[in-house]
Amino acid sequence: MTQSGFTSKLLHADRRSGVQHGSIHKPIHTAVTYAYDDSRELAAVFQGKQSGYTYGRQVNPTVDALQNKITMMEDGVATAAFSTGMAAICTTFFALLRAGDHVISSSFYLVTQIVFLRRLNPMALKSRLSMRPTLLMSLLR
Repeated sequence: MTQSGFTSKLLHADRRSGVQHGSIHKPIHTAVTYAYDDSRELAAVFQGKQSGYTYGRQVNPTVDALQNKITMMEDGVATAAFSTGMAAICTTFFALLRAGDHVISSSFYLVTQIVFLRRLNPMALKSRLSMRPTLLMSLLR
């Protein structure tokens, strides 16, 4: 028996979790809200006691499929997908940083500067911006 290559695994990964509505590959789900048979079932999903979807802009079957494929491609444990780069940056910072921590960044993108200076500093996080790589490196010491 031959072992499937990377492309074949990626192409057929959608079929591992079962066929949805007769579709061979995962469909794109555009719904923002999801229905349940009764309020108890919906409450169980909101409380994390039952798997399911509550609000499509937070998580949905399409994003789950994307995350599962990336995890498979990278041979990883899990993947987190975000709708914007700023959402990814802010989530990473808020998950890893604590009061008193320092963030050093190049000042190449205005929106990033605004996040650093206006959002991180009031949270007792120190942010430093530098246009010069040599200064940036000296700040790391």
